[in-house]
Amino acid sequence: MKFLERFSINIYSYLALGGLFGRRRRRLLRKMEKAGSLRQVLRRGVSLLNDETREQLRSWVVAQQTKEGGFPDRAGRCDLYYTLFGLFLAEALETGEVFPALKEYAAETARAQGHHGIDLFCMAILHGSLFPDERVNKQFAGAIRRIMNESRMLQTGYTSFLVILSLLSVHDYAGAALALKSMGKYTSGADKPCTVVAAQQMVAYLKSGNKGVIMENKASGAAAFTGPFSPFYRENGGFAALAHTREPDLLSTATALFVLRFMDCDLRMIRPDCLDYITGLYRDGGFAAVNPDNDTDVEYTFYGLLALGALNSQDEQN
Repeated sequence: MKFLERFSINIYSYLALGGLFGRRRRRLLRKMEKAGSLRQVLRRGVSLLNDETREQLRSWVVAQQTKEGGFPDRAGRCDLYYTLFGLFLAEALETGEVFPALKEYAAETARAQGHHGIDLFCMAILHGSLFPDERVNKQFAGAIRRIMNESRMLQTGYTSFLVILSLLSVHDYAGAALALKSMGKYTSGADKPCTVVAAQQMVAYLKSGNKGVIMENKASGAAAFTGPFSPFYRENGGFAALAHTREPDLLSTATALFVLRFMDCDLRMIRPDCLDYITGLYRDGGFAAVNPDNDTDVEYTFYGLLALGALNSQDEQN
C-alpha cells in the first residue's frame, strides 16, 4: 500500500474513533481487536495445555482440513462457517501447514457472488485475516456497512456483535465506530439464550465504555460471581443454553466466560469447577458439545480453547 494511502487510512481511523467516542470506548474497541480478541484468548487456552495435548490438537486440526482447503461441518462437507473456526484454531496452534490450501480456498470463495448473512460475516473475517491488504476487503466492508441501515437486524445481539467484529477484521475502524454508535439499548432477561445475552453484553459493554446490560442478580455462592449469566450457571462449572435448561453445554460456557473475562470480572471462584467441566469434554484431539456426546468438530474445539483461555489466570490483563 502506498504511504499516503496508509497514512490517510490511519488518520481517518483515528479521527473516527476519537471523534465519535471517548478514550475509554476507544480503548475497549482496541481491546476487542487486540488484547481481548478471540485470537489472544485462544492462545491463552493453548498455553494451558501440556505438550502431549497440544500436539494431539495440532494433528487433529490438520486432519480435519478438506481437499478443498477449508474445514468441514459435522456432515463432512467443506463449509465457510466451519472454516472460520478452523482458521482461528490453526493460528492459535501454529499449524502452518494448513495455510497454503486455506488461502486458496478463501481466495476462490471470495470471488463467488452473493455473500450475505452469516456467510458475509465469515467471508469478511476470513479474507481480512488471510489477505489484510487486498482491496476486496473494502467491498466486504461496504456490504456490512449497508446492514447497519437495517435497524431490526442490529437488535438481535448476534448481528450487532458480528458487524463490529467483521469491520474490525477488515480494518474498517471508522465503520466499527459508526456501527457501535448507531446501536440502541438492549433489554435483557433470563428468558433469552445465554449466547444472546453474551452478544448483547459485549456490545453494551463496548457502547457504555465500562459496563454491560444491568440484570438483577439474586444468585448466591459461586453463581453470584457470574453477573448477568447467573441464571445459566450450573454447579458442575458449565453454563446452560437457557435458564430452565438443566444440562450445560460448551457453546454457552465458552461465550459466557469469554464475555465475563472481557469485562474483567473476577472468575477465581468458579475457575476450578469450570476447568473440570471443560476438560471433561476433551476427546483425543477435539472437544465435544456436551458430556454425553463423543463427536468432535472444529466449532466446538474452538469453543473449548476459548473457554480455557478465558480462565487462564497467568496472562496479563489488558
